[in-house]
Amino acid sequence: MKISVLMSAFNAEKYISQAIESILKQTCDDFEFIILNDGSTDKTREIIQNYTKQDKRIRLINNNKNFGLTRSLNIGLEEARGKYIARIDADDLSEPERLQKQYEFMEANPEYALAGSWVKIIDSEGREMTVRKLPTDIKLIKFNFIFGKPCLWHSSIFFRKEEMDKVGNYDEEYKYSQDLNLYVRLLKTKKITNVPEFLIQHRLHSNSIGKNNSEAQHSFYLKAIHELINNYYHISREELELRDRARNQKINKLKDLKIALKIDKKIYINFLVKEKLDEEQVREAEKTYNRKKIFIIKGYFKNKLPKLYQWLKNK
Repeated sequence: MKISVLMSAFNAEKYISQAIESILKQTCDDFEFIILNDGSTDKTREIIQNYTKQDKRIRLINNNKNFGLTRSLNIGLEEARGKYIARIDADDLSEPERLQKQYEFMEANPEYALAGSWVKIIDSEGREMTVRKLPTDIKLIKFNFIFGKPCLWHSSIFFRKEEMDKVGNYDEEYKYSQDLNLYVRLLKTKKITNVPEFLIQHRLHSNSIGKNNSEAQHSFYLKAIHELINNYYHISREELELRDRARNQKINKLKDLKIALKIDKKIYINFLVKEKLDEEQVREAEKTYNRKKIFIIKGYFKNKLPKLYQWLKNK
């Protein structure tokens, strides 16, 4: 079997039919579709059961309680029989040629362990809001992880199951940002990328994970990114949190601003040296670094001198 498509669903009755239909309409049909009902209390289970009667490729796994996304995905991975795993969330949509294009890319490029794709962002009604053309260059993907730009979308990823087995699946210590932790572990020895085509539609709505659990999710994000940063410049947890506050415009002390900028500069320079970026890569990295530096400095003045900042902003 070529592909195991993996979806975990919790109280997803509003959008799950659209997500399932987008997989069943794929141009590639050599796949199994593993859907985990993660202890839902709405009609999610019944909806999935109806689809299992219509298409034998669908395998429903009912968790006896809500395990959370990380554990639920690992249960699915243990059942998966495909050479490749394709992720999809219960409220997102896959374009019809998604599986075929990612499969062909991975077959033609065995050096990659994982490939995401470009993403269209849609609202609760399916209207396009914006797009994300995510980087394909492995070095810029690493750089963007560290400097806070989106570079992989979890529901777009397509990876080799054998590589997932080697790193031990998702780390169940991570309730959130389990995808980022996975990428960091893979990046130690493997290459990851994005197929430069729009293969996923990611839906933003009131029950999105990122909206309802932002503080908890951010804490796990910091934990995951800390390990990657330390590959280039070792910082303490305290320094990590100071840097993070600065990058989110939450500091008003000049001392903190100087420390945060110094940390970022050290990480930036060490990254350029260790990764041996070429001229084009340096230009892209420099643009990202400088934009964030200006953003941090603006945040300091906005918090320290709010009236002056607002006056200057209005001029």
